[in-house]
Amino acid sequence: MRYRTLLALSVALILTSGPLARGPAADTAAPRAPTADNGERFLFSARWNGIPVAHAELVIAPDRDAPGRAVHLRGKARTNAFLDLFWRMRNSFDAVVPIDPTAPGTFYLAQDENSRRRRTWIERDDTHARLIGRLERPGRKPRHGEAELHGALHDPASIAYVVKHLPTNIHAPQTYEVFEGWKVYTMTVTPTGEEDIYLMGRRWRARKLHLGLALVPRTEVERRKNKQPKIQHADLWISADDERVLLRMVAGTWWGRVTIAITGREPAGTPAPPPASPA
Repeated sequence: MRYRTLLALSVALILTSGPLARGPAADTAAPRAPTADNGERFLFSARWNGIPVAHAELVIAPDRDAPGRAVHLRGKARTNAFLDLFWRMRNSFDAVVPIDPTAPGTFYLAQDENSRRRRTWIERDDTHARLIGRLERPGRKPRHGEAELHGALHDPASIAYVVKHLPTNIHAPQTYEVFEGWKVYTMTVTPTGEEDIYLMGRRWRARKLHLGLALVPRTEVERRKNKQPKIQHADLWISADDERVLLRMVAGTWWGRVTIAITGREPAGTPAPPPASPA
């Protein structure tokens, strides 16, 4: 069970829950004031084929150091004691997303899965209009990647912001590109209507979105291998009110069905500074 791109995307989608994570085109209603100046913490649980396997603590807060309007996203996820016996995961995530307009900012992902260690940084280079990625693994040469910036290109955090705040008057599929540090993927977002779901002891009116993910081959080697992501489809349920809270995410793979659902929310503490990029 290796998360790679899916982990970055799904955690980013969860992290952008809450009243501070609002896209300018989502609606015209004023946002609800946050419960604390430092944002909110959202708690989630993950199940694999109905079995509890992991939990996450995820925070969204305003980023007061950014030159324009931006949000600071951070969180951590870990497998529970039962799954630790077979596969141990301790991952964390940190990102800053400019939101006027929504665009890639900085993105950091730390993956500790059994003995496997990976650190991924993504930063934007406005001078050369590119996103720059770096992957570090102990005992191996760092891997570098880049992608040319354009209006539809995002990092995992900024695409999450876009997806969650897709205007409600859009019903046709929308297509974007996602740079995860060294590869580029096409993401198609298809609204599929609204329905009621029950979580945290209450009924939510939720908008359902279907996500499709596919590799964009950029080299002859990638074209020959055509190695697609391990998870290529997922469904999201996002509250249909002004807050746009991510309520549930369900994805299917060859090894089973993963469900991530919200279990709680509370005021957040003081955000930690984002990790420094490697020299």
